Amino acid sequence: MKKLFLGFMAFLMINQGVIRAQDVRWADRVVAYSTQYEDKKDTTAYRARQVLGPPRVMPCSKGSIYAWSPANPDEGEEFITVGFRNPAPARQVVVNENTSPRGTVKEVILYDESDNAYSVYKTTPGPIETDCDKALVVAFPQTAYRVAKVKVVIDTKAVPEWNHIDAIGLSDSEKPITIGIHLGDNPVLVTEAPESLGDKVNTQYSELLPVISTDGTTLYFTRAGHPDNPGAQKNQSAWMSKLQADGTWGVAEILPAPVNNEGHNAILGVLPDGNTLLLNNRYIKGTTGERGVSTTVREGDGWAFPTNLEIKNYQNKSNYGESCLGPNGKVLIQTVDRDDPANLGSKDLYVSFLENDGTWTVPLHMGNVINTSASETSPFLAADGVTMYYSTAGFLGYGNNDMYMTRRLDDTWINWSQPVNLGPNFNSPGFDAYCTIPAKGDYVYFVRSVTDRLEDIFRAKLPAPLKPNPVVLIRGKVLNAKTKEPMAASIRYEYLEDGKDAGIASSALPAGDYRIVLPAGHLYGFRAEADGFIAINENLEVKALELYSEITRDLYLVPIEVGQTIRLNNIFFETAKFDLRNESFAELNRLVDILKQNPTVKIEISGHTDNTGTPAINQPLSQNRAKSVQDYLVSKGVSVDRLVAKGYAATKPVGDNTTAEGRQFNRRVEFTILTK
Repeated sequence: MKKLFLGFMAFLMINQGVIRAQDVRWADRVVAYSTQYEDKKDTTAYRARQVLGPPRVMPCSKGSIYAWSPANPDEGEEFITVGFRNPAPARQVVVNENTSPRGTVKEVILYDESDNAYSVYKTTPGPIETDCDKALVVAFPQTAYRVAKVKVVIDTKAVPEWNHIDAIGLSDSEKPITIGIHLGDNPVLVTEAPESLGDKVNTQYSELLPVISTDGTTLYFTRAGHPDNPGAQKNQSAWMSKLQADGTWGVAEILPAPVNNEGHNAILGVLPDGNTLLLNNRYIKGTTGERGVSTTVREGDGWAFPTNLEIKNYQNKSNYGESCLGPNGKVLIQTVDRDDPANLGSKDLYVSFLENDGTWTVPLHMGNVINTSASETSPFLAADGVTMYYSTAGFLGYGNNDMYMTRRLDDTWINWSQPVNLGPNFNSPGFDAYCTIPAKGDYVYFVRSVTDRLEDIFRAKLPAPLKPNPVVLIRGKVLNAKTKEPMAASIRYEYLEDGKDAGIASSALPAGDYRIVLPAGHLYGFRAEADGFIAINENLEVKALELYSEITRDLYLVPIEVGQTIRLNNIFFETAKFDLRNESFAELNRLVDILKQNPTVKIEISGHTDNTGTPAINQPLSQNRAKSVQDYLVSKGVSVDRLVAKGYAATKPVGDNTTAEGRQFNRRVEFTILTK
């Protein structure tokens, strides 16, 4: 398969059967070694650090650049010592030797945390003629000490070929360790064959890098060598296709300038709003651009000139690099090769975060669970912001690059679950990469080689264990509350529990459409923002979401004019009480900011109830709720002279008091602009 933008060098990986993975701790640091082979063309190949992490190839393969190789094939005794981040008792040690024939291991020595040595295996080495497809597994009674290091001694003269070891691991299980493709604890393999997207998308030219919109209705992709591509005929350009009513994909269209120019162009991602694209390269007017990434926003029927992303200390020594934006617009994942002690070799996965000034943080290495000594490529972070898919040759797989799924375990972005191979329905003996999944999680779209020189886009149903976590997709329009005209605006959403930002989006003219996705687990507030307007905030609780769902909800912006009334939807009280709950503070703090930015504005804060209960109860309740809001604003520095608090009980209904929904709508706090 072609690599995006430039060439690709493939490395053979043997196609093997599936074996359920076990709880094996693989070495994560090199302590010492005797020698290592120095490949002048590839400074990471065969090095001692290649022994770290899980196996890349099966025992008895023809070797691998992702393995440690001593400097010479017949020098005699050589050794490598590796360490483990979390020392623990062990019952087994596994050494994955990748030469055919193999059998050079002479001794295996364990070390405790005090550096005491314990030899658990010693033999006279020689070629292994039987069970060659099995790794060396040494079993012993569980150690009374915690194993911190393992030393493997080999005799290179024992086997008259180059000697490779690509993994050393420990286990405290009594079940014998086997080496195989990791398909998860309960693999569910799809038997239905992937389907081509048809001849309106796939052509005699190569289609690469599919990017599906969050709602699954628009597909962006890269087409190589098409005569309609600007610039050189071999260039790659960005195209798109729309899903038709009959479920097929429409005739693809090339995107106009400025997205496409005379150079190589590609869309790397699209935010859930559908109005923001992540583009490969930095765009410089008058040139074809330079290496990096940029974004463009929808502008009428086209796209604005891209804005280059400023990433602090950006570096990529590789000729290739892939990126994706998180669904919240505040996370950028890239595969780059950096001068970084954490880098395991070639391109690794790094993450940057959007700062308040619009720049992005220094890339952070995403850890050794998902990164390998091989090159990682084509990351895709699903709509839940937790589940990530990417491609690598760094694990045992079905081809020279396979696609994997992993889930983020916390907010550090360096702790991930063990990557799970997507299985033989998605991974072939060739190079498999560039998958993308809509928010619904029903299909995965990906690229597959159909000939040695041609790639097409396919899709296949995604089994439940491989799907992202469910989300709510909210769609609607941003409207001027006074004129009901659509507006272009920024969209913000937050966690109401603590007021922290959860994500950003935008709406675009002419329709004012927007979309956001909200993962399960929180009470969210969301709103539109535009200069000269005040937002009517919305909220949605999705703490116990079990299935994907879609909701339509328009957002309104109220012009800052005398007489305009703004409902405070994200103000919360306990039933029949007037004490503000913590979830109210985010919205009230924004009101404080608005009043400070408009120092001449005076407002009336009004409390309202439904008609349940008597006026004698409802009147003081509505007054006290308005007063609670007034007191909070004053505590934040707003002059009391600018605030009037008044309770109206049930005298100004805006909904039908004969229905539960209407009564809920009538229970509200709002404010009216008295002076500007």
